Amino acid sequence: MHTDEGLTSVGETRMLGHTDALLGYLREAEVNHILGSDPFAVEDLVKRMKYGDYGRAGEIVMSGIAVIEMACWDIKGKALCVPVWQLLGGKVTDKVKAYANGWYTTEARRPSTLWPPPSGMRPSFLTSTWTSSPGWSRS
Repeated sequence: MHTDEGLTSVGETRMLGHTDALLGYLREAEVNHILGSDPFAVEDLVKRMKYGDYGRAGEIVMSGIAVIEMACWDIKGKALCVPVWQLLGGKVTDKVKAYANGWYTTEARRPSTLWPPPSGMRPSFLTSTWTSSPGWSRS
């Protein structure tokens, strides 16, 4: 998104197989809801996008809302020179468990192709892997 004051922001979502529908919704939402809105009034914009059109908000609308909401928070952070995590309540912990998924990027799609990583390649924060496929277990 771009503001009239020159700020640029980003939002992200994942819409497998529905990208064109999402882009179509965002084009309509731009005219119906987004243009002229105050990016600091995030909840008002979300409410209008969710309930302001005829019909129930489904996967496409909610994904579009998520993209725009993230972009609004990004604008707020940039305008106030504050990281977004500060705007959302501040620091809660010193550590966060990370999740890395590589199953979809390997042809074998088996834990043995990804774990253990080659010597010297294991990040210090990586403590285990988890799969839900039959016969695979936590290691």
